[in-house]
Amino acid sequence: MPASPRRILVTGSAGFIGRRVVELLRADGGDVVELRGRWSDTEELAAYTVGVTEFIHLGWYAEPRNYLTSVEGNLSSLQSSIELPQALAAGA
Repeated sequence: MPASPRRILVTGSAGFIGRRVVELLRADGGDVVELRGRWSDTEELAAYTVGVTEFIHLGWYAEPRNYLTSVEGNLSSLQSSIELPQALAAGA
């Protein structure tokens, strides 16, 4: 019996680690959906999650000059991290 098709959402796919993860998943035959930047709202996020069976969340605020001290940037990333599994669960 063939395995179920894998559709994997990768956030932060344009980053240093994300690019490599996407490359490895595709080499393994995964159907990869790349989410390179922050989504504008939950409707946009929902469009990316259609049919997703797995996700790898690598996206986070990473402005080199202030990523350690930016309260706003890190809170936005935290909110995104909360929205992502909620959107996936709603689409399941």
